[in-house]
Amino acid sequence: YERERERFETAAPEIPFFGDPSQRQKFYNTGYISEYRVGLFDQLFFNASIRHDDNSQFDNRVTHRLSASYTPNYLTTTFHASYGTGVKNPGFVELFGFITEDFIGNPDLKPEKSEGWEAGVTHEFSDNFEVSATYFSEDLEDEINGFFDLGGGFSTAVNLEGKSNRKGVELTFNANLFPSFDLTGAYSYTDSTQPDSTGRTTEIRVPGNTASLIGNYRFLSNKANLNLKINYVGDQFDNDFGVSPSARDSLHDYTLVNIAGRYQINNWITLEARIENLLNTSYQDIVGYETQGINAHIGVNFQNNL
Repeated sequence: YERERERFETAAPEIPFFGDPSQRQKFYNTGYISEYRVGLFDQLFFNASIRHDDNSQFDNRVTHRLSASYTPNYLTTTFHASYGTGVKNPGFVELFGFITEDFIGNPDLKPEKSEGWEAGVTHEFSDNFEVSATYFSEDLEDEINGFFDLGGGFSTAVNLEGKSNRKGVELTFNANLFPSFDLTGAYSYTDSTQPDSTGRTTEIRVPGNTASLIGNYRFLSNKANLNLKINYVGDQFDNDFGVSPSARDSLHDYTLVNIAGRYQINNWITLEARIENLLNTSYQDIVGYETQGINAHIGVNFQNNL
């Protein structure tokens, strides 16, 4: 059982032709959740869950999730699959706007509804090396476009007609190359589309390719640790609202390198340091919003174990 209350208040001047955006709203949601899990012969595992939500603002909803895994050789190889549905309600800002005069709330928005499934396999070649591959597909109905251009410098949120779709594959590996060094890697390809006035287009802010590589080295009898993380984010699209009418723009791919380390002086004091964006890469995840360049942090962690 879950009970949630949200409250939203704004105070703003009246907008010509659109009325008074000042709001004082309360939402209530009561959720009832049930889950069942079973394992058979230490090889076959099932999980089923169902949730019913009573919402004061939107229609009541029932969502569910089913998953299963099977290991024919006791965890050396594991096949897994899952299917589920979900609902995401509009936020207060999307429904009622906010203080600035250029975004108008849309109280007629409907919740987003999703349905998706995935299937994959994990194989452990040895105690020190494991790989995994997963294919996924998800449909999103009534996707909320939070920046629909109304003209005249105004925008609002609307539900897109039709379904948005994401599908792709994820590949990962974990390797313990020697007792003090671990290496983890991941790659994801995502093909995402959404409906628009021309038919279908690539979804914004969803890169087609992402990858990461993490190396972790422990030394000095595990008192010291050095961590290196490399993240790659491929090309993606975003809407540029710095021009009128708004236009679709492309964001270039980028690679981020972060390094961190720590040294445990004793049972109470640990020195920590990290450098983020080591290569001082210039990049954007949202058109017009620059991100931080190289930055460094150092600190002392004190813990009383008494």
